[in-house]
Amino acid sequence: MVRGRLLEDMSVELTGSDAVKLYGWGFGRLVSTKRLILEPHEALYLVEEGQLEVEGEGGPIGLQELLNLYTTSLEGFWVRYLVFRDLKRKRYKVAKGLDDSLFLRVYERGRTDTARYLVMPLFEGEPVTVGELLRRSKQSMDQGKQLLLAIVERRGEVIYYLCTETSPTSPRREERR
Repeated sequence: MVRGRLLEDMSVELTGSDAVKLYGWGFGRLVSTKRLILEPHEALYLVEEGQLEVEGEGGPIGLQELLNLYTTSLEGFWVRYLVFRDLKRKRYKVAKGLDDSLFLRVYERGRTDTARYLVMPLFEGEPVTVGELLRRSKQSMDQGKQLLLAIVERRGEVIYYLCTETSPTSPRREERR
């Protein structure tokens, strides 16, 4: 098991060979040769999987305590975490997205060069305007990616919807062809 230290911004820092090991597994971002920073969702996932122990100022922080800390400190954390965990368990390579709305970049299986999707996590029943969906879809397309809506149901299951560009045509126009 690797050990990390909780930082003020809620990320977790690892150093030494542990940092290199987790980076090799596709987690975190290297900030120097042997220093890795894990995002909160990555840290919680690794704690839940029994791969990471997080140290706080008062000693080790358990799974439930870390979950409580993140859900009370970081708005929308639980929904984003469930989406991240679901994709990791399905063996997708994921990386940090553009912002909290386009939360993750997802790579096709077996590919590590360019992400194909940007993921927008939403909780079932959460209102979102058509304008926001169009804006996020355009933002994704501008990045050369497709928008993937990740809807978290009340039971915690995640359902994905691919948003694609369409140009509706008039039935009359089709008849003329």
